[in-house]
Amino acid sequence: MLIRNYSEKTKKRIMRLVDNPFSVSPIRAILRMLRDIPNDESSTMSITTRIDDASRYLASWKTQFSVQDLSAPVSSKNANSIAINTALLEDIVRFCNERGLKPVIVIPPMSQELSSALTPDFRENYIFRLVRNAQEAGAIFLNYMDDLRFCACELYKDTYLLNKTGQIVFSQQLINDLNLIEEGCK
Repeated sequence: MLIRNYSEKTKKRIMRLVDNPFSVSPIRAILRMLRDIPNDESSTMSITTRIDDASRYLASWKTQFSVQDLSAPVSSKNANSIAINTALLEDIVRFCNERGLKPVIVIPPMSQELSSALTPDFRENYIFRLVRNAQEAGAIFLNYMDDLRFCACELYKDTYLLNKTGQIVFSQQLINDLNLIEEGCK
């Protein structure tokens, strides 16, 4: 077996679910179908809703990463995790460079309500320091976090995730930027 602790019995059970989802779990299959129906993305959130949504994201991230204050110094626990992740990212960049690949780190756009809540200290301590080390190892960094080309509320599902229109606009811009980088490397 290629995957550890993965039996033929498990494979058969999963394939039965894949091949005939209604017979295994009809309620779950219906819920998945409903979730896959595209929703109307033409409506946008009110400013109050966007601010509340940004607050929910921040609260979730603070809990997830054990951060109390976005302007506070990095805790020793987080400093250790950042050091490990920085070394890992540098290894990935070196691995790519050794094979003639050009790694690119991209921070996607987010709404102004969300990006403005990320303090300069937080950005430096939790994002830019890590990215700077990867850049020194040879990675290219594209930061769209505060990019005004993506500030329109109509481009977002919520304050963090782009909707289909936003995804298309961002993808086109990213492709253009990557093409410019490639032309500059020639």
